[in-house]
Amino acid sequence: MEEGNLYQERAEKLDKEEILKWMTLSDNNVKVVERLLNNSTKLLIGPRGSGKSMFMRWAYYKALDSKEVLPIYVNYEKYLYAEPLLHKVSNGRAIFSNWVLAKIIIETSQTLRDYELYDEDEFMEGVSKYFFTEYSDILNLVYKLEGGTLFNKNAELNLINLSVGSIIDFIDYLLEKTGRRRAVLLLDDAAHAFSSELQRDFFEIFRILKSNRTSAKASVYPGITSYSPYFNVGHDALFLNVEYPPEDAGYIEFCDQILKKRLDNTKYSILNNKRDGLKSLYYAANGIPRGIIVMAEYILEETIYDELIKDTYYYDAIEMWVENVEKFYNSLQERLPRYINFIETGFELYRNFAEEIKLFNKNKDESQKAIYFGVTKPIDNELQKVLDLLEYSGLITERRDISKGVKGTFKRYKLHLGAIIQYNSLAQGKGKTFSYTSKSLEQVKVRQFKRINTKKIFTEELKNKCVFNLPPCNNCGEKRISENAKFCSYCGTELKSASLFYEILQQDISKLPLTEKKIRDIKEGSEIRTIQDILMDENGLELKKVRYIKGYWAQKIRAYAEEFIGG
Repeated sequence: MEEGNLYQERAEKLDKEEILKWMTLSDNNVKVVERLLNNSTKLLIGPRGSGKSMFMRWAYYKALDSKEVLPIYVNYEKYLYAEPLLHKVSNGRAIFSNWVLAKIIIETSQTLRDYELYDEDEFMEGVSKYFFTEYSDILNLVYKLEGGTLFNKNAELNLINLSVGSIIDFIDYLLEKTGRRRAVLLLDDAAHAFSSELQRDFFEIFRILKSNRTSAKASVYPGITSYSPYFNVGHDALFLNVEYPPEDAGYIEFCDQILKKRLDNTKYSILNNKRDGLKSLYYAANGIPRGIIVMAEYILEETIYDELIKDTYYYDAIEMWVENVEKFYNSLQERLPRYINFIETGFELYRNFAEEIKLFNKNKDESQKAIYFGVTKPIDNELQKVLDLLEYSGLITERRDISKGVKGTFKRYKLHLGAIIQYNSLAQGKGKTFSYTSKSLEQVKVRQFKRINTKKIFTEELKNKCVFNLPPCNNCGEKRISENAKFCSYCGTELKSASLFYEILQQDISKLPLTEKKIRDIKEGSEIRTIQDILMDENGLELKKVRYIKGYWAQKIRAYAEEFIGG
């Protein structure tokens, strides 16, 4: 276990010992893990940082202790590295399907190694028998897609004949070899970074990736996942929600356990010296374990251990965390360029929601404060897409609809509690206190919400703005008439989109969840300006030229850049 991983935010970067030591499970979480390992198809859903990968890795390691289940963990976070090659070839969708299935084959070897049952000759023989190709060809396909494109735009690919049926047969073969009764596929970072078309292709594979001995689970984001026409949520798969709602009893205790497991007693005690300040931090995290870790690290970096933490440190940490969540939301303009107009509109509405809740809370007692807003139904398609994008990033969270009789039915959302605190939506007076914040949030009532008339807040002007931002024709420069157009209606040229991967590589480092000071230090102390500069900086040599950036921070910044590409 590495000391440098103490504040590590991503489960993918943690080893087995760290995951088993630091994972905090509520009673509901235990049920989630059990369902991840049962014999039915599930979709693990939650916003960014909610712990989906941690759950999948935990389930994987727990299953390794079982004599019944063969777990196979697969991570698809490197899709965008593959995107340029998929983008330029005519059979890109077929190659994408190859990549999805090839990743599963490769990770079966890791499972066997973790079981200490891996026999190289036997494994290679099994691959040749069931896939009619050499294992080296499968490795080469994945390497070229994930590793070759960053440095070689002209890499070439050969299609391999892989099918879901052959994957199922191969897994049955491994079950016989290992003496396990059934297999569970844990497909992490599934679909959220894929284009809509490839999301649908992925879920068509996922839909049929099952047998009486094999089941599949996939992690997904709320809001913008596109399922295949034949994939029906509720019939083909059920949702497993990993969220720990901040409104629930036991939430504060759950957050305490997260910090106590990660930090030593001294560090935890320093943060807990101002109990209401720490509780406000927990609420600001909005049920996202990553938020708790990020804010704790921020405060402890600024603190001399024998000093009492100033209130401003807690407020600064909350502000930093909210800025990071908002920064992620606004970065969707680069990764989902056709939705730019929806994203811009969404941020405007989000700030309006914060202000509307503040006005609603004004002059109300601590026990009567609201954190929810309700949108009158029915909801226009354009507004629903705006709300979906806000939910995807975690700025709002859907809750159960509430009927108010003749006043109508409201689709209810919770505003991010960090934003509630940051923008003073609790309507505290000039003398803001953490005690007031924590007491107000502890007493929130489900049916207390700000009713919002959609026609008032989502004006015709905003609605008309919500149109797809489609790239022009590469040949004549004229606008496309629709997103489904294959050829230019003006010059007849085949329409092609620019590579999203290369566009993201050129984004400024200010898009990363770093403080303004850290970004300024990097630009002043090195030649690094873009995401690509960070990824091309082998061993962090350029980053380490910057004052106060040593091995730990160089590694962390690179991880932020990789996550920015992975989504």
